[in-house]
Amino acid sequence: MLETVKEIAQELNWNVESLYTKISTLTDIEVKLYQLRDDMEDVQRKGDEKAYYQEHFREIRILSELMNYCMKDLNKVFENTDRLQENLHQKVVNPVAGNDRARC
Repeated sequence: MLETVKEIAQELNWNVESLYTKISTLTDIEVKLYQLRDDMEDVQRKGDEKAYYQEHFREIRILSELMNYCMKDLNKVFENTDRLQENLHQKVVNPVAGNDRARC
């Protein structure tokens, strides 16, 4: 059982690191979207929307794709982490709780 718990802990550690990476990427996307929005508002105030349309559209398309891939990966890591948490609970918490009930 101890080896199984170690394996689960190692995989949980990897998942937490992966979640951190995905969150960092989403934070970068958020910053980039705010910058893009500011740029688009400046262009609109100047009346140059047509001149910058292609550039802004390209950035939005890239950010959209990046966010899509990041969210898919984030959901996979979350589902795996949830499964590991349940597995750990079954291996460690349930047996300990069962021992506590047996003593009563």
